[in-house]
Amino acid sequence: MDNHLDEKSRTKIKKEAHDLQKLGERLISLSHDQLGAIDIPPELREAVRTIRSINSNQAKRRQLQYIGALMRTIDTQPIHQALSYIEAGISLKKNKDTQEKEWAKALVDGDDSVHDTLLSRFPGTDRQKLQQLTRNARKLKEGPNALKSFKLLVKYIKELSIS
Repeated sequence: MDNHLDEKSRTKIKKEAHDLQKLGERLISLSHDQLGAIDIPPELREAVRTIRSINSNQAKRRQLQYIGALMRTIDTQPIHQALSYIEAGISLKKNKDTQEKEWAKALVDGDDSVHDTLLSRFPGTDRQKLQQLTRNARKLKEGPNALKSFKLLVKYIKELSIS
């Protein structure tokens, strides 16, 4: 069996790398809120934020290549879909808010797998704060301050997803 039939040509590899850089340029042009609404890895989000503060053209070019390299390791289909929604004028924030509320509701209902998911998805998570907010929301589930404690939990999850 020929292995070279399964391999990509150098031209095709370069074209894919160039396409990923173009996709990175589209991400850079998004507003802070739009970028926050797209589900991308934290290191890619940080690389996009970093390029906005760079003035040197050469440094921007290198950072864009870095963004392209990061994108080679992830599935870019959700990014393409999110960008097409944004270009069509469809808000992603509404969907993201729903996701955050679902996570908070699952935490209050006792689904500890969501806790682990949040910790792995958002490495900067303050574990104690998340546990405290969850515990308070569970304790006050039926009381007069139930909505307030739930909203505090949702707010913290939103802060995690934006940063």
